[in-house]
Amino acid sequence: MFHMAPLQLILTISITGFCSTDTETTLTASFNSFGTLHTSEKYNQYSTATENTNINNSLSRHVAKRGNENVATTEMKIDDNLSGRNNNKTVCNNSNDTDKINYESFKIEIENEKRELIIINDTVKRMLEEIRNVTWLFINDHKEYVGHEAIKLCHAYLQQKRNFLHKIRIFNTHINEYNCKFTSVTYSDILPEEGYEEEFREQQHIILKFEYLHGLISDYYRMHEVKEKANNLTEKYNTFGHLSDLEKSIEEGEIVKEMIRNISENVKMTNNFSRTHELERYFVTNFTTQLLDSNFWELQLENKTKELEKAIRYIQDETVRILLHESVQPVVQGIIFMIGFVGNGVMIIIFARHGDLHTATNMMLLNLAIGDVLNLTINIPIFYSYTVSTRWRFGLHLCKAYRFLRQLAIGVSIYSIVALSVQRFLAVTQFDIFRCHGCRIPKNLKSFLIISSVWLAGCMIAVPHTVNAGIYEENCYGASDQNDYYQKTITLIDLLLFCVIPLTSITAFSVSSAYRLKMSIQKLPGEAVGMQAAIQARAVSSNVLIALAIVSAISYIPLYLLLFLYAWTDFRMYPATHYVVFIITYTLLFGNSCFNPIALYIVSSKFRGYFNRYLFCRRRKNTTENDMGTSRTSTDNTLTIETRL
Repeated sequence: MFHMAPLQLILTISITGFCSTDTETTLTASFNSFGTLHTSEKYNQYSTATENTNINNSLSRHVAKRGNENVATTEMKIDDNLSGRNNNKTVCNNSNDTDKINYESFKIEIENEKRELIIINDTVKRMLEEIRNVTWLFINDHKEYVGHEAIKLCHAYLQQKRNFLHKIRIFNTHINEYNCKFTSVTYSDILPEEGYEEEFREQQHIILKFEYLHGLISDYYRMHEVKEKANNLTEKYNTFGHLSDLEKSIEEGEIVKEMIRNISENVKMTNNFSRTHELERYFVTNFTTQLLDSNFWELQLENKTKELEKAIRYIQDETVRILLHESVQPVVQGIIFMIGFVGNGVMIIIFARHGDLHTATNMMLLNLAIGDVLNLTINIPIFYSYTVSTRWRFGLHLCKAYRFLRQLAIGVSIYSIVALSVQRFLAVTQFDIFRCHGCRIPKNLKSFLIISSVWLAGCMIAVPHTVNAGIYEENCYGASDQNDYYQKTITLIDLLLFCVIPLTSITAFSVSSAYRLKMSIQKLPGEAVGMQAAIQARAVSSNVLIALAIVSAISYIPLYLLLFLYAWTDFRMYPATHYVVFIITYTLLFGNSCFNPIALYIVSSKFRGYFNRYLFCRRRKNTTENDMGTSRTSTDNTLTIETRL
């Protein structure tokens, strides 16, 4: 049996009746008595027991009990009435010898009917008492088998009561025949047949209300059983993440919704029936009062409908999320990871194996490749494994280290591009900031100071993400969900340090460098020997610089702008749409890491040759030209391709 919902059952009525305590004797009298209901007053079932006469009292005037003085007394009165009746004229029939002979047998028949009525009435009384006990036992305990037993007893009682009414009709018919045939003697008054029939109808209504309540209570518990099953499936989904469990939960929820609708309709029908037949006072408890509250069930139906609509939307979102998370995201981010990791990894190998590339300028490219590899490794495969896991199992210190390294990798990647953009601009303009301040610093030391500054900036950016990092809800997060101040602060810092400052710098310096390169092209004699290659190389380099600024903006702005809007404004998207947008913007974050080796492959013929050698096993052709594929430095101090890159 399903456990009862938390509706405390406090009886407001007596166990001896079906209504409240102030009328507990009323129903007993109504169900157990043959009242003098033939009076001019309207029949009132709720009159007290003293106002209605018990059947034994009503029939004792007609019954001659054996071994009792009442037998002789009653028979004496009958004899007197009969002897007087012979001298009076009757309207039915005159007495004769045959009537005198039939008188005794007729009287015996009536006396037998009286005894039979008393026996039936005693049986009805016992059945009624048992019905009262069983019905209230069900109202108290809500046990299904008790309710079915009560209904069986009620039906048996009504059948017995119908038999009783039938016997009363026969008895009254015989009394009328007796009084009409033997007019000299008035044997008995007839029993109040109409009153008993009205009482029977009232009892039928009370029993019918109990049947309605039995059905409602049974439906209530069946509904809670199905609801509990749906909740268990939801909990199973939350534990194991199988979408099929959530779908089954919604199916069970639809059944619950339909059951609530049926209960609501049955409650309205029961209330209308009770008002029509004035049965509101019967079976009144706190539980049944709430059970029969139609507003309560309408509210439950409305809430369940909204709950299911929300669940259906959620499962649609989950379907999209699972599709993206298990199919699209691994493939797309896997491709990006392979391109970026292989491209930057080959760059690191090239720098490690070829000493001729160990220049101050190329060291910045090496630093960028290392930052990109770190960024791709931590923020794609490790982050994906982190999102798949429902629990963090590596402790608080590793949690803080993970949050720190994530932001460090992104910071090093973006600020390495800033440093390269500045270096390109200074190379194109031939401006040396250190020389302007009277300092002569070797190129290698300059590169070391710039690279150190990049990593220091990355560490400073990562620290705020680590301060509040911890294990919340069994997983590693930057802060608790309740910490709104942290969310607003960190999104503002990220927007400034990952987007506004670096992208403004990259755009300004890259565009300026591209403009300077294009202006320098116009100064080169196009017909001069060897200048055509330099012109083409500068044009390509300027376009790559502009593309680098655009790619950087596309990579970083969408994600951090989205996070900023969610933290600082009321901007919201549909959950499925939000997840799709987040995955797209997060994936764009690594576009820059893939673009850097591609850009270097396009611009530098020397690097292109090494890439072909290590990636495609293709040896470079021997050439008398410089390994960079450009002409020697001209008198106008034309920059090499390597410097421009």
